[in-house]
Amino acid sequence: MIELKKPLMVDRTQIGMTEYWVVNIPQYCGKILYLKKGHTCPLHYHKEKHETFFIWKGKVEMEVEGEKVLMKPGDVLIMEQGKKHKFTAFEEDAIIFEFSGEHKEEDSYFFSQEYKEKALKNVVVKEDYPWPF
Repeated sequence: MIELKKPLMVDRTQIGMTEYWVVNIPQYCGKILYLKKGHTCPLHYHKEKHETFFIWKGKVEMEVEGEKVLMKPGDVLIMEQGKKHKFTAFEEDAIIFEFSGEHKEEDSYFFSQEYKEKALKNVVVKEDYPWPF
């Protein structure tokens, strides 16, 4: 029997970002990140996870190892393991596709306890919700 389902919704309301996990298995992970205008995914890095970001909608300022670049729809950025990065939605809400290795919360290393708590605490996870797009 063929089974259809929605992506798992991971709402990180304290940083203004909602993630839609299309797939997260040991071989790979695919997510849609919805980042509200003016909000930032705080500075962090991953020891294991390699990421590729694709901007679908909006403008996103990506900071990698202290260097900033403004990404626009259609832009792709490859993020190697261990690279410190953060990103902010400018002018409007942004939609970012993330393709990566398997996501594990314990592989996200933040540079401030406050940012770690904002990003990882009080997260709302839902399997059943109205599709927002």
